[in-house]
Amino acid sequence: MQTTLVGFGDSWTFGSELDRPQEQSWVVQLSNMQNWNHINMGTPASSIGHLSVQLFDYIKENPDFENQHLVFMVGLSGLTRYLSYNNAGNEFVNITPEAVYSTCNIHKSGRPPECIDHMKQLAQLTYRQVEDIKYNEFIVAQTITLFQQFCNYNEIDCLFFSYFDMPTFNNYGHMITEDYIYPTTITRALTGNEYAIPDIRSNEYFEGKLFHPNINGHEKI
Repeated sequence: MQTTLVGFGDSWTFGSELDRPQEQSWVVQLSNMQNWNHINMGTPASSIGHLSVQLFDYIKENPDFENQHLVFMVGLSGLTRYLSYNNAGNEFVNITPEAVYSTCNIHKSGRPPECIDHMKQLAQLTYRQVEDIKYNEFIVAQTITLFQQFCNYNEIDCLFFSYFDMPTFNNYGHMITEDYIYPTTITRALTGNEYAIPDIRSNEYFEGKLFHPNINGHEKI
C-alpha cells in the first residue's frame, strides 16, 4: 500500500515565498525522497488552534483515509496566534499580532491571506484579555492530544515539531507523548539560533526571503 505524507501547519508547511510551493515545500521534497504521495494542508498565517480545523478538513476531503497508509507531520506555529471565527464570512480566522487573517481562498503562491479588518478590535481584546503563557500551553497540549488520539485510534504515525516557538508541557505532560515531538525548534536546528528578524535573513537557509526558509531551507528541513 502506497504511503501518503500529510503535512499540517502554517506558511512554513505551505511553502510561502518559494517560487513553486506545490513543488518545492519540504512536504513535497520529503515525500519524493521516500516515494510517497503527499497532501499539504498548511495554511499561511495559521495558528496552533487552526491545526485542528486542518485535521477536520483533511478528514472531510479524504473520506477513504482509513484505507490508506498515512504519515502525519505537524508543524506548530507561533504561540501568540489564536483561532477565532468570522460570522460575516462564515469561516475560521487566525488572529496574529500583525492582523486577523482569512483561512479561505489561499493563494497558490502562499502570499499573506486576506485581512479581516472588521475584527481588529477582537484581536486587540484577545491580546489584552486572553493572551497568557498558561493558556498558550493548554492550547498546544490540547491540539497535540487531539492529533495523537486520532492517530493512535487509526494507526497513523504522527510527528510534531515547532518552527520558531518551542512550547513547554509543565502542566500537561501526562496528556501527551513527548517522544514524538522534535526537541528543538526547526529554526534552531537550521541555524543554531532562534528566529529573529532581520538577523535570520543572513543565514544560508533563509537568504533571499523575508520571513520563511528558502528552497535550501526546505530541503534541510
